[in-house]
Amino acid sequence: MSVFSWFRLDEREQKNFFWLLLVYGLYILPLILANAYYMDDNGRAVAGYAAWEFDGRPLTMLVIDILNFQWTFLAGIPYKVEDLYRPIQDLAPYPLILGTAIFAYAVVLTSRKYL
Repeated sequence: MSVFSWFRLDEREQKNFFWLLLVYGLYILPLILANAYYMDDNGRAVAGYAAWEFDGRPLTMLVIDILNFQWTFLAGIPYKVEDLYRPIQDLAPYPLILGTAIFAYAVVLTSRKYL
């Protein structure tokens, strides 16, 4: 028995996951269509810098580096001052969609354990 077998969804849980994705997708659809940034991301969008690891969000920096094919953070190379203003792709709304899918999956797993 694999350690990861607990993360596998059966048929009923897959249906629940699908319906949660649908409901959450309808919930975030107006945010995606509005194409508006959160207030603290406006400066990043205008200036084109990342530097989320200095704001205490290293996981966000990891996702940004992976999606932009920049391996500096993954390789453990320390950032320099000029790296703070390196150009990044405008990835919105992909992180929101990815986070919504992960959240729906986590809700299904949590409901399996506690409900």
